[in-house]
Amino acid sequence: MARRRRPEPERPRRRRRRLLFWQKAVLFVCVGIIGFIAFIGLRKTIKPVRLVWAERREVLRMQDELAQKEKTNRELKNRRQYLLTPSGTETEARRLGFVRPGEVSIIISEDEKDKKPDDSEDPKSKKKNRRSGNKSH
Repeated sequence: MARRRRPEPERPRRRRRRLLFWQKAVLFVCVGIIGFIAFIGLRKTIKPVRLVWAERREVLRMQDELAQKEKTNRELKNRRQYLLTPSGTETEARRLGFVRPGEVSIIISEDEKDKKPDDSEDPKSKKKNRRSGNKSH
């Protein structure tokens, strides 16, 4: 004969465990401590990276400055070579106002170029003078 199986007693349903206040507090403190440690570690990691970036910017700035100085140096060397030639020497001497024996130096002032014509030469005043002159004749 076959044995009958006994019905298994029903297990009680597991209720969801609710965290107690002290458990929540401990969990919150642990997460806070882990977050703080991660923040400090991240800060110590980021600082050298920021320094490397700052150094790279400084190197690029100095390379630009060096290129500018080299360009200026080339220009000055070319000017020096030109001034060592007879035509360069003469050009510079004339720029400074020197003249050869027997030559006359003429200086044109910038003020005379910008001078306005007199009011007596105003076209309207000329017309009035002509009309008055025509009537008297």
